[in-house]
Amino acid sequence: MTTSHRGPARHEPERTDSGYLVVEAAVAIPIYVFFVLAILQISSFAIAQAKIAVAVNSAAMEISQYAYVRDDSLLITNDASVIIEALNSFSSGLGGSGDIFGVGGSENPMAQLINASGNDREVARDILRKHLRESDSSLASMGVVGGASGVDLTDKTSVLGGDKVVIDATYQLQLTFFWDVTIDMQAHATTGRWGDG
Repeated sequence: MTTSHRGPARHEPERTDSGYLVVEAAVAIPIYVFFVLAILQISSFAIAQAKIAVAVNSAAMEISQYAYVRDDSLLITNDASVIIEALNSFSSGLGGSGDIFGVGGSENPMAQLINASGNDREVARDILRKHLRESDSSLASMGVVGGASGVDLTDKTSVLGGDKVVIDATYQLQLTFFWDVTIDMQAHATTGRWGDG
């Protein structure tokens, strides 16, 4: 008879996957956060680009309308200047400022364009900034370096000569989440001048 001696039963520890879950979470969560921040950055850039493109297009359309009045070959310019001078004279005769339409003021974009003597980039810049003024703080928070003031016009901008109004703007976008990197961007608008067919 053989007797077997049995000792106390051994219990092997149960295997759990909790250690693997911690390691997977330590790897996956930073990758997930990186992709969420990257998507936020890209969408912020897209919104900033859209706002600037709308402002550039609006400024080009506004300038094309003003250029119609400015064009020396059109009778409306001569008639308008005669009427404006008569009304200003009438206004000053009544004790007014003598500039009832603000033609002499720098805030009136039509007056700027009418009185401009070849400095079309400066006039275009003022009109573009007028369109960007409401978006200044949001553009800065979206990564546009300098906000609305950071949008500048290139030498390709032409609003007083030719049959087209061309506005070519440049600006920089700054990556905010990961690196101190800026990206050069450009917005362009071309439209025909009013009255040129």
